[in-house]
Amino acid sequence: DGTRRTFANVKSYEIPKLQGSWIGFISNPKEIPAKTDSTTKSKTDKSKKQKPKGDLLTLLNVQNNEEVKFKYVTEFQISEKGNAVVFVQDALSDTSKVRGVFTFLVKDQSTLLLDTSSVLKQYKNAVIDPAGQQVVWMQSADSLKAEVKRFALVLRNLSAKSKNEVIVSDQSSKLQHGYLVSEFRKPSFSEHGERLYFGSAPLASKSLKDTLLLDEEMSRVDVWGWEDTRLQPMQLKRLKEDKEKSSVTLYLIGQKKLVQSVSADINYQIDTKANHAHMLGTNNEPYQLINSWDLGHADVYLLNVNTGEQKLIAKDLQGRAQLSPTGKYVVWFDQVSATWVSYETKSGKISPLTKDLGVAFQDEDHDS
Repeated sequence: DGTRRTFANVKSYEIPKLQGSWIGFISNPKEIPAKTDSTTKSKTDKSKKQKPKGDLLTLLNVQNNEEVKFKYVTEFQISEKGNAVVFVQDALSDTSKVRGVFTFLVKDQSTLLLDTSSVLKQYKNAVIDPAGQQVVWMQSADSLKAEVKRFALVLRNLSAKSKNEVIVSDQSSKLQHGYLVSEFRKPSFSEHGERLYFGSAPLASKSLKDTLLLDEEMSRVDVWGWEDTRLQPMQLKRLKEDKEKSSVTLYLIGQKKLVQSVSADINYQIDTKANHAHMLGTNNEPYQLINSWDLGHADVYLLNVNTGEQKLIAKDLQGRAQLSPTGKYVVWFDQVSATWVSYETKSGKISPLTKDLGVAFQDEDHDS
């Protein structure tokens, strides 16, 4: 009807990408403090319980202004088709210590409990597939303050008789080399919900601390050697990124099969709209030193998503490789021979595309 509504203290919002009339936003309503007698000193009530984390999630139907609200929500996501919402609650009520993962189904405005526990300390990275039919999330019994956290990855089909499927956990990990789920890479579904992409990494080791010294008594020194592949400022800048690095891993949902990249240094391109037989990746770690003055050096890999085979197809490529729309070819520009090259993913055949055309495909005026 053209009426404009405003909402205060909105921290984040989301609308469905394709269709639907329901939107969602998280807000933090400010509480009005109770009046106190200025002549008396206020005392801190140590026995007062700490409130649960999270804020107010409001789901709003923009067609009729109907609202549904949930308290203590830490994250949420609306499916692309706008037919379902997944959200995480840090507590089920003001006094509850039980947290959980839920879905709100638009069709009948029902709320479905997917998982709840007073033992688990964290639910995070909850994601719903584009069709609103599958949900995945991470869960851990380790607290937020724990230095090392072990996460499990759980999948749920929203059909009536479906049960939660634990894909990976610290007790029954199907990943190689003792890898576990990485909390630092949010899972993602392919467009048709056939594949689930996430990150995996070795379990971090606890840092060695001298418990006899206070923090202010400990000296901190940055050490750099001439053989390091990165300059010291770059090492410091990328320290957090290196700690959170993970290998691309995918789960073939119908086959219940895990396919894992064996190296976190290889950056594989995730195309959620395609179900190609291969994934294309690049690794610039061996060329960190030379890339500090001559950018673009990297090795190019192909990962077979059915077998897990990882193959080096181009070494020290200075340029950008691309997978064709059908996934049958990889194409790149070879700066050494100034030629466009194609690689057939099935046979491994390499073909120079512009070698004998008699036309320059590089910038002949560029002399640096």
